[in-house]
Amino acid sequence: MQKSLTAFLRSRKGVEIAASTMVILIISVVIFGYSIYFLFDMWKEVDDYSEIIDANTRSILDSLLRDPRAKVAIPKSTQEVYSGETATFWIGVKNIGSAPADFTITTLFDKAFSSDAKTELSTSGFIPDSWTGNFKETDLEVPAKQNRETFVLIKPDTQQKGVYTFKVTVNKGNDVYGIYSINVVVR
Repeated sequence: MQKSLTAFLRSRKGVEIAASTMVILIISVVIFGYSIYFLFDMWKEVDDYSEIIDANTRSILDSLLRDPRAKVAIPKSTQEVYSGETATFWIGVKNIGSAPADFTITTLFDKAFSSDAKTELSTSGFIPDSWTGNFKETDLEVPAKQNRETFVLIKPDTQQKGVYTFKVTVNKGNDVYGIYSINVVVR
């Protein structure tokens, strides 16, 4: 055994195998390093893009709430998603009162329609139980004469394509501040 190992180490084949293995290993490490670099570079671009979207959404909410009569603004009340994707609805609330106030935002399922929006679908038992989202109350404190933003997330868990309508109720204390409708179109 000792003799064959010594002969193998002296032969050029053993050195060639080791050298080619080292080259492949170095190339693999370089490719892995570049892939990590590109992944982090792409992630940075996604973060920059999301900041732009948030800034655009906030500017739209601000412009909608500049109207003296506007108390609540939902810039995009309909969103198309696939089952398992999340729809995000931004909501801006303006406190028109002269004192800080606590607002409560409640999102409840209302109705479901077929994709053509003509036929109402039976929805007993699967909304919001198997769907995820903020179907509980969301509290929002708004200083006097100022705006605050929040969002409603709805993640459909259904294979049935259609238009799902939710009622968003904004309460100021015990008083209804406004009732609005949002739609999730499941493709």
